[in-house]
Amino acid sequence: MEKKLLAFLLGFSLIATALVGCSSLPNGNVKKNYTIQALVQKANLYGGTNGLCFDNDDGLYIGAVAGATIFNVDPETGESSVFLGAPNGGADDIVFAPDGTMYWNAFFLGKVFKMDTSGTITLLAENIAGANALDLDADGQLYVTQVFFGDALWKIDTTGNMNNTKIGDGYGGLNGFEIGTDGYIYGPLWFNQQVVKIDPATGKVVAVIADGFNTPCAVNFDSQGNLYALDTGTGEIFRIDIDTGEKTVVAIQAPHLDNLAIDSNDRIFVTNMNTNGLYEVMPDTGVVRTVIEDKLVFPQGLAAKSDASGDILYVSDNFAYKTIDPQSGDVQCPENGSKFVYTCSISEDGQYVLMTGWNDNSIKVYNRSTAAAEFTISGVPVPTDSYMLSDGSILVLEALNGRLVKITDQDYATAEIIAEGLDNPTFMTPVGSGETALYVTEYGAGQITKINYDTGEKTVICDTLSGPEGIAVNLDGNLLVLDSIAKTLVDIDPANGAATVMVEDLPIGILASSPQGPAASPLSDIAVSESGGIYFTSPIANNVYQVVEE
Repeated sequence: MEKKLLAFLLGFSLIATALVGCSSLPNGNVKKNYTIQALVQKANLYGGTNGLCFDNDDGLYIGAVAGATIFNVDPETGESSVFLGAPNGGADDIVFAPDGTMYWNAFFLGKVFKMDTSGTITLLAENIAGANALDLDADGQLYVTQVFFGDALWKIDTTGNMNNTKIGDGYGGLNGFEIGTDGYIYGPLWFNQQVVKIDPATGKVVAVIADGFNTPCAVNFDSQGNLYALDTGTGEIFRIDIDTGEKTVVAIQAPHLDNLAIDSNDRIFVTNMNTNGLYEVMPDTGVVRTVIEDKLVFPQGLAAKSDASGDILYVSDNFAYKTIDPQSGDVQCPENGSKFVYTCSISEDGQYVLMTGWNDNSIKVYNRSTAAAEFTISGVPVPTDSYMLSDGSILVLEALNGRLVKITDQDYATAEIIAEGLDNPTFMTPVGSGETALYVTEYGAGQITKINYDTGEKTVICDTLSGPEGIAVNLDGNLLVLDSIAKTLVDIDPANGAATVMVEDLPIGILASSPQGPAASPLSDIAVSESGGIYFTSPIANNVYQVVEE
């Protein structure tokens, strides 16, 4: 059931709340004079480009993990189409057998699939959390690794009988690997800064091929036996001599490279998950040709400010925070250093931008003026939103524990529980008017709750929504809430709970149910600037929209 989409995050406790009735939304209670306008010109891909592979006819396929989709892409023109959509298309790696059978993983679902040439799909494995990289050996044996939500190497039964076997673990993040002509597995260790050689018969590392990387993410052999490797931390593309370990930089691209594929003519293509990018790399010259590139990737969290020149938007775009000028649609990326961040907020005094990363359990704080990273708070259990108070303390929603906590001294060890028993809390916004309180969306309960962060007192403002996510306070003091399941923007009077649908059929909602977290079910946020501009994010449309009165 959709409302149980994030059920693993529930942290129920029975806490008495003061209840304010929320008007239901009758069919006639809909405002008709609002519409939406997209702010950014975009390409056809969405969700970040991850795994890629050529089929036996040099057809190119690209997986978008967060977008839960596999695309078919023309490597010459960049034209693309959806080959396999949500929920099973979130491939972090893809491989084709000689007979044309396609194998891929669905990273956030923890599943592995195959599709035969007739289009029949068979589930090969499930409950392999973070199923990440895969390849076939010369005998057709399929191997799959776990990274981020596990750290293991599996042998997969390709018949679909689920006779799968874990043959090794504790590698340090065996990411995009390839099986060499000698039958050994060659792969990068994301967390150990190495490329290693593994014996698939034992699952043991038999040799370190090369080291000294920042964050190696993928390797591939060309037809001549040259091994190429990507470093996602630096954007470097290396050729490695597997006998001596010598590394040669053949090209440099932007950070956040994810995977590479080499076609039958030894042409090298790489993906960049921070740009929805596909690039061709010419190793002899170092030239990199852009095939596809996008301004946004998977926008979720949003904040808005106004100055003399107009509104400026701050967007959490999957791997970095970006700014958007809504007047021109110009997108800037002032900081590429943050990975796996899914929400964004601005402190009370407007000095900082806070990024909240549910995947890496962190809060990252940036100087709004300089875009410099100030500090990081680590170890926060699945945070979905954060807000800095004027004294520098930070309020954080913990989806895993169903709590609102306050952190001081830039250290999670200082966390004080303000309120608990929240049902999948997603976003929050300050009440304003000098009140020490926040409005919080509880996705699982379908309600809006007001929480006094001095006393912990909770008051339910509205409890008849389907799946509330982003929330903001309009200039008139009313609440603007994105209901992701109903796909509506709702105006709620916090005094009496009266609710009115402002806009219907919004491009927001669910892509896939994920036991690992909300990333495959994207979060949409809303913000109101001091000038009254209303904006919201749509990760599934890969855009940011303005709500305008007709």
